[in-house]
Amino acid sequence: MLIDNEEAILKSQKEPVFESIVYTCNKTFRCRQFIRNNTNQIASKNYTSLIRVYAMIESLLPKNSKINVKEELEELYEAIGFDPKLYKNDKKKLISNPHKREICKEIVDICDLLNKFGKATIVKILERYNQIHHENPRSYGFIRKHLRMANYTFKKCSIKNPKIATKDYYYRKLYVIDVLTSKILNDYIVLSIDETPLNTNDKSRYFWSSNDTRDVYKKCLKKSGFNMIMAIGLDEIVYHRVYDKSNDGISFWSFVNDTLIVLELIDKFKQRVKDGKVLLFLDNAGIHYRKKVRDQYLKYNVEILYNVPYESSFNPIELVFRCIKSNVIRHQLGTLEEIRDAYMLSIINVSSYEVLRAWRSSIKAMFKAIKVDN
Repeated sequence: MLIDNEEAILKSQKEPVFESIVYTCNKTFRCRQFIRNNTNQIASKNYTSLIRVYAMIESLLPKNSKINVKEELEELYEAIGFDPKLYKNDKKKLISNPHKREICKEIVDICDLLNKFGKATIVKILERYNQIHHENPRSYGFIRKHLRMANYTFKKCSIKNPKIATKDYYYRKLYVIDVLTSKILNDYIVLSIDETPLNTNDKSRYFWSSNDTRDVYKKCLKKSGFNMIMAIGLDEIVYHRVYDKSNDGISFWSFVNDTLIVLELIDKFKQRVKDGKVLLFLDNAGIHYRKKVRDQYLKYNVEILYNVPYESSFNPIELVFRCIKSNVIRHQLGTLEEIRDAYMLSIINVSSYEVLRAWRSSIKAMFKAIKVDN
């Protein structure tokens, strides 16, 4: 009788079930419910939430942190309506002649206007300029000279996926911003998690050479190095792991589970981890969507938000990766051990200020997305 009771107790003791709430705006996303619930308040609600998140991040920044001079100057120039481009030429000297400054300003304004509706070329700028000044028409070289005075250059146009200009894609961005900001403001632990290769070969395709040299084709070197998965919070690198092989679903979701184990050991995070107040902010890599692997390896209740496709600027971990790699690339390193040690040192040296600055840049990108598309 006692044995039967023990067997009944064992059968009743089932393994705990862990659930993951998933927010996604992938190709199956249809934002009708989101639009119906928010109607005309979507953009204004997100804008207000972003202001609150931005203020919170600013309050976390150390008071004695280094000032980003470039950002401060850009904000100052915008406030006073000053355009430094109009005061520089190729030799970085001031355009002292006020008449030339006026011509530069007019040509630059035409150029910027044409770029809003297409691609500005000298032919188009010249045509528009001569329409305005038909009594004194100018030449191709005149426009080119004054564009160079204003420090304007001829650039290659980058082609983006046309889908990102659609209204549906705009609502996808609003959806991601809405979920992310609401979780941050509701005191969730928000983790931005991603993987990146730590390669050892020089990826640059540009080099200095004589003008007489024709195109040089070099043999593509086989990549050698490591792969890293990293998780960052709002103000610190929470956990990272380096692999000698490429990452897969098992390595990724076991890493996520280990990250939550680490957080559970920290007093200020312990209760929120147990309550499931954790949001994972991920991109759309295939290994992040492996539900069977996730259910097998993830032993915590979490919420998962997938970023908008083609919007890496929303994800702050991309800037942290750039910071880590830039500190290593500038050094001449030989063996794999030296390279690995250099990356480890660079990761350790990433400060709270740099992580907060990455989040601040992502919030600014979200502001821009609302302003541009709304």
